[in-house]
Amino acid sequence: MKTNIDDVAQTLAEYERLAITSGAVVQIDPPEFSADGDTFAPFWIDDEPPKLARSTVYRDGVPTTVYVAWDEAVPLETAMTEDGRRWLDLWIERPMQRFGSYAVRSSLRRAFREVVGERVEPDEDAPKVAGAQAPAPERDWDDEIASAPTEERLIEVWAEARASRARTAAREVAYRARLEQLTADGWEPAPAQKPGRAPSDHRPPANRAARRAKTRKKGRR
Repeated sequence: MKTNIDDVAQTLAEYERLAITSGAVVQIDPPEFSADGDTFAPFWIDDEPPKLARSTVYRDGVPTTVYVAWDEAVPLETAMTEDGRRWLDLWIERPMQRFGSYAVRSSLRRAFREVVGERVEPDEDAPKVAGAQAPAPERDWDDEIASAPTEERLIEVWAEARASRARTAAREVAYRARLEQLTADGWEPAPAQKPGRAPSDHRPPANRAARRAKTRKKGRR
């Protein structure tokens, strides 16, 4: 998709003009940029592009702040301007101008929606990086717990569910039931051993005493 660079250069001024037509007092703070979401600055000098930008506009003194992520705003590598340049290169070359303008337009659009409307600008209309990434398929935790083939695999699935914050009370019940089942299936009683035959010369003590008494009786005859 090809778009015109000059159109983007004019859009921010157009947004400001539209905001003023609302009759409200309009104030726009400079956009700010951040690499970690904790510290924001109104300028950017790092070699890598910022991770976030924020913009605050005031309507009759009431602030509206919008945060924008770079990955959700930057155009795809295949998005081209009318003169054959890549939008991505323009954003990387001038992150303060391009990314900052994007953030300010977003805040003006939100604060003055009735006059700005749902306008979509050339660089916003270009396909975005985030849009090109298909979302990861959602895991069927219930099925993975119920069909875990071994105790080790079940424990792994349960740990992964915790990392994904997918644990629920119902799944914990299913997990414990499956764990008990796998543990029971893996336990087998030892084979019963038949008692060995006692040696022929072995006789219980009571029998030996009876034989001695019998022998003494025979000797008296």
